[in-house]
Amino acid sequence: MDKLIKWLKHEGIEVYFVDMEEVGLCLVNSNTILISNLYNELTQLKAIRHELKHFDHKDYIYLYDQFVYHSKMEYEAEQNVVKESLNEYIAFLDGDIEKVNYLKFLEDYELDSNYAPYVIQLLTKMKLRIPKNNLENSENCIAIHGFVK
Repeated sequence: MDKLIKWLKHEGIEVYFVDMEEVGLCLVNSNTILISNLYNELTQLKAIRHELKHFDHKDYIYLYDQFVYHSKMEYEAEQNVVKESLNEYIAFLDGDIEKVNYLKFLEDYELDSNYAPYVIQLLTKMKLRIPKNNLENSENCIAIHGFVK
């Protein structure tokens, strides 16, 4: 997680670990992410990935309190968690998409099984556009969570 935090700092986003019940909070206008230190590292990592997506919503943050926009922004943030985690998982598998067991991935990253169709969709798109063992941007992937092969 240190590499991700260092990259965020380089991008002008500060991450602070604080005592709070909520897992994460994004202060877009302050370029700050607050993460609870009450949770394990995987939960914190997912929270950082979730909150990071809200910076894409910066120009529309004034709409966040409206139900429809709030729901859309949160949905996109959760999709970002799944997508970034999947990229990390594939990099761990040496970029071989064929080795991905989407159910094991969801279990390893403690993601809800309701994301299975989205993971399948992502994998299908990757298989169509990326040659085997050549994961796009794999050199930019920040491996943070370790797994046993």
